Amino acid sequence: MTEQLKIICPRCGVEIVPLVVPAPGTQNHAKEVCPDCGGWIKWVSKPKNLKKRLPSKFTPESLKINYCQMCLRPRFMLGRLETLHVHHLMPEDLGGEDVITNVLVLCTYCHNEFHQRHTYLYNHFKPKEIDPIPPRKTLQLEAQPLKPEISIPLISDEEFPIYQHHIDEWKTAYPAVDVLQALRAMRQWCLSNPRKRKTKRGVRRFITSWLERLQNKGGNLLPETTRKPIDDRPAVFPK
Repeated sequence: MTEQLKIICPRCGVEIVPLVVPAPGTQNHAKEVCPDCGGWIKWVSKPKNLKKRLPSKFTPESLKINYCQMCLRPRFMLGRLETLHVHHLMPEDLGGEDVITNVLVLCTYCHNEFHQRHTYLYNHFKPKEIDPIPPRKTLQLEAQPLKPEISIPLISDEEFPIYQHHIDEWKTAYPAVDVLQALRAMRQWCLSNPRKRKTKRGVRRFITSWLERLQNKGGNLLPETTRKPIDDRPAVFPK
């Protein structure tokens, strides 16, 4: 057995020994891939020293069948380049035996169609085998759990979490309200009034009602120029 030569991978530029893997479902026997990056290098043709299938010991003449058992055409109705073949219902590669219960007499056309259908269905619907190509080295980050921005105490002493996507949605619906500041005020109100806290089903309505009242009052995001300045002068000016 000759030692396989090392080559330079055209994708990652590393000196490697190509990995030969089967290529089912294609017209090629196998393919060479890089064991480092998994990139395709070239196709590999079928070796000439592979064992060929042995012909069946049965013939249409020995079976005394003079017609195609699929299209029912007799021998004299076949075309100029057609003849009768002995076909194995279960291929020998898959464990089929060369017995009379596993053979069928087919014409050339039906024989080719039978093999094409079997190859297509077998390659597309059989369970996929484990790919021998090593996966690429990628950094896998663990999914971090969402952290709530704030929580509202409930009447059951539980905390109702509020995440950033909730705040963004309320900002769109109530543009004149500082939603995060309003949520802080709601939390303090619930802590100060434990008997008036809401349930898990009613806390969303409580939040939206609070924000809607602030929106109708003009909100709490008014600029400084529109606010009335504090007048700290005395009511009566001295003469």
